[in-house]
Amino acid sequence: MLLCATTEALECHAAGEACTRGTPAQLGAPVFMRIDLESKRIVGARRSTPISSAQKGQGQLLLQGFEQDFGWTVALDTQGGAFSATLVDRGGVIALFGSCTPP
Repeated sequence: MLLCATTEALECHAAGEACTRGTPAQLGAPVFMRIDLESKRIVGARRSTPISSAQKGQGQLLLQGFEQDFGWTVALDTQGGAFSATLVDRGGVIALFGSCTPP
């Protein structure tokens, strides 16, 4: 199991407005989450979501799923633990950045 901390967040809308930078909490994203590869779940303080797809690539692990009308992807560096994540729906995207305990 990996423990992850989200340190930066951006929210962008399809209407062409400028993106908003904020803390994960301000944008409704988890500050801390656990990635449980064995049970294929990502667990935050308020929700838990299943991992629908996990693909190992060159130096990274790509995880994908769907929750509350959002599709999401997590790209995790398998060496250092840095991650980028997106949550997307028809109206825009939230981008998250942070790091996890190394896998």
